[in-house]
Amino acid sequence: MERTTKRLLAGLVLVGLVLALVPGVRADVTVVTETERTGAGPAQKTTTTQYYTATKMRTEYGEQSVSIIDLDNERMITLMPAMKVYMEQSFDALKKMAEGFKDTGPEYEVEKTEETKKINGYTCRKVVMRVKHTDTEAVTESWMTKDIEIDSAITDFLKNWAEKVKDIPQQKQSLEVQQKLFGEGLFPVKTVTRVTMATGTMTTTQTLTKIEKGDLDDSLFEVPEGYTKPNFGPPPPMGSESDG
Repeated sequence: MERTTKRLLAGLVLVGLVLALVPGVRADVTVVTETERTGAGPAQKTTTTQYYTATKMRTEYGEQSVSIIDLDNERMITLMPAMKVYMEQSFDALKKMAEGFKDTGPEYEVEKTEETKKINGYTCRKVVMRVKHTDTEAVTESWMTKDIEIDSAITDFLKNWAEKVKDIPQQKQSLEVQQKLFGEGLFPVKTVTRVTMATGTMTTTQTLTKIEKGDLDDSLFEVPEGYTKPNFGPPPPMGSESDG
């Protein structure tokens, strides 16, 4: 169940941070949010920073870990700065794992409400998303605005990513949900996600603190010098008993 929950949360974080479509000249984009998580042990607060180009995305979860999606080389990289180690997985490997998964991913339901609120100076509209997985259910309230104009690095990245993962149902569904909201020109200012599990409810609140455009250094999307790749052996098949 723990890994299932982590996959669900990862998908929700992505949805919460990148639901946007604003036309413009392409430029790299940096998005910073403050994240607070309660309900699963002590409350946790961290800063999440995401960097986008048309073909790459880097997500920093405070100082704990970094994830990189590299569409040019069709790979996903996880960095663990404290130990200076990294893990790498190809898209081909993800596709093979998805083939062995027991289901095709969670069910999504999106409701665009007429409720509005001012948050951090932005006029926001409430969008509610419900996601049901085998043993978890999540409800996300996203307060989204049209007041933020960004360049298209985020939407270019998502469009290119959708093409790369079209054969992976679990990821394709999440991207399709985002596509439905793109035409609204909305960007999330605040999201509150409540995940209900057999062990209780976990709440994650994300608030936008900064968004800016500007060229990003290529080194952000590479494994830093001095990092090593441990040998853990082959991972268990997705959907196996060890995955629950």
